[in-house]
Parts: sequence; structure tokens; C-alpha cells
Amino acid sequence: LQWLLTMTLVTTVTVAAHPGHEHHAEGSVTKVRGQIFEVEDAGGKVTFVLVASTEVFIGKIRGAPSDIKVGVLVEVDGIENERGAIEAKTVRLMAR
Repeated sequence: LQWLLTMTLVTTVTVAAHPGHEHHAEGSVTKVRGQIFEVEDAGGKVTFVLVASTEVFIGKIRGAPSDIKVGVLVEVDGIENERGAIEAKTVRLMAR
């Protein structure tokens, strides 16, 4: 049993960071703090970081990072960086 727990912990830590791994989330924004925002989708909560190259859209119209607010429905595509953070590439807010 101890071996199984050790292997589970090692496996969990090993798969936690995948630089270059793409992430996708569709759901509601649950938290916004500076350049970091969290989206809750069917799989749970995913935290994204806004970077200089992040593109924000409201429907098909260009938006701004300040448009990302708690409660807004979004679709986000991002990529994991070498520190394990998911950098948002594209954020699409559902048209109001």
C-alpha cells in the first residue's frame, strides 16, 4: 500500500507541469486578481494568466483584459509555460 501511495504521489507530481501543453476551458469566471483569472468548467477550476500577447474578444469584437469579470461566461485557450502556469492565448467572452 505504501508503494502504491508513493507511486501515486510521484506520478501526480510528474504530470503536474507540461511546458507547451495546450489547455482549453469553457465556463464561468470565478475569480479575477490582477493578471490571474480562474474559470470553472465541467472538469473543475482552471487558473489562467494574462500575458502581453493574450487576445480578448467579446463575441467577434476585440475586447480588453478589463472585460474579464467574475460571472462572465468565457472560452479560453492557453498554453502551459515552463513554470507550470497556463498563459491565456485567447479569451472569448460570450456576447452580452
